[in-house]
Amino acid sequence: MATTRLAGPVVEGRARRRRWWIIVPLALVAIAAVAAVTAAVWIAQQMPRTEVNGLSASSQPLHVLVVGSDSREDLTAEERRELSTGHAEGERADTIFVMSIDGQRVALLAFPRDLWVERCDGSSGRINSAIAMADGPGCLVRTVNRLSGIPIHHYLEVTFGGFRDVVDSLGGVSMCLEEPINDRDAGIDLPAGCQRLDGTDALGYVRVRKIDDDFQRIVRQQQFFQALAQQMIATASPARPIQTVSVAAEVASAATADTELGPITMLRIAWALRSVASDGIIGATVPVTPRITGQGAYVLDPVADEAALLFSAHRTGTVFGEVAP
Repeated sequence: MATTRLAGPVVEGRARRRRWWIIVPLALVAIAAVAAVTAAVWIAQQMPRTEVNGLSASSQPLHVLVVGSDSREDLTAEERRELSTGHAEGERADTIFVMSIDGQRVALLAFPRDLWVERCDGSSGRINSAIAMADGPGCLVRTVNRLSGIPIHHYLEVTFGGFRDVVDSLGGVSMCLEEPINDRDAGIDLPAGCQRLDGTDALGYVRVRKIDDDFQRIVRQQQFFQALAQQMIATASPARPIQTVSVAAEVASAATADTELGPITMLRIAWALRSVASDGIIGATVPVTPRITGQGAYVLDPVADEAALLFSAHRTGTVFGEVAP
């Protein structure tokens, strides 16, 4: 009888210990989830906003037009020299891609800046100039939609200075280069091998195009995007509250969003970044053929049949391997 009486507390104690070890990881997950929600709400509240016409109502999958603007308005003369951005006036889209999100699955579709398209007003020209036309971001949204048929639900734009500041807030981003990259126009001279790029070098890395072409540039951008997502997840965590707040502050000030992008969508984007960081990204570029115009300009024409299949895959969600619900 004594053995039986002792057995109860011993078994119960072990069960409690087992339950305690189960509760710890669950608690950490809960803390991370709360932190993510808090950060998403805070970033959504702090982000600069701009009116963007032509956006569609939310659906599945979610399509976000992400634009890297070449505007120098937020840079001083000294910063322009440091970043080798030159003194071009006005604004063009230096980088354009649609980020399609279905749960934790992410697909990026890049639109080369020299893509020759019918723009929002019916005129023909390079796609990167649409943002400088009347209605600005709204014109670019409608131009992308007219070309691809992909409904754009939200808009995010980052300037040169904002990109640099986000990278620096992370303490840099690690990249491994198979070959050295030297491009005076982009302001970089990077050796081969693994290294940590600060904001200035990172901006040069994603901008460089004189050493090869726009397609290799897009490949570098997608590689850097994955490395950036990995660094953001490693840096911003409940275990590092000060760094998390610092990174969130830089992201909030660096990106401009449409007025309807709220905390729930920010949370969906943040959740999707975990997939990007774990090599879950699907990347593609609009297929094109090069052409020289009558005025001697180099442009890229979409390959209609191939592009149509790619556009359809993003619209329907089949780019993820199955039809999205």
